[in-house]
Amino acid sequence: MKKFVSIIAILLMLSLAACSNQDTPSAADNPSNTQTESNTMLDAGVWPVNEYTEGLPVPSGTVG
Repeated sequence: MKKFVSIIAILLMLSLAACSNQDTPSAADNPSNTQTESNTMLDAGVWPVNEYTEGLPVPSGTVG
């Protein structure tokens, strides 16, 4: 029984090691993922125009 549990444990460790992806950098290493220390203040009643909102429809009744 001990031998069986040992074999299962070794197979589990090998499968976890094989499935790990150590070649890709972590998200913390990517400078484009880091947040800036500044806040963006938006004007009330003005729809923000940027790369994230360019394809979105402007909601009616909420933005002047």
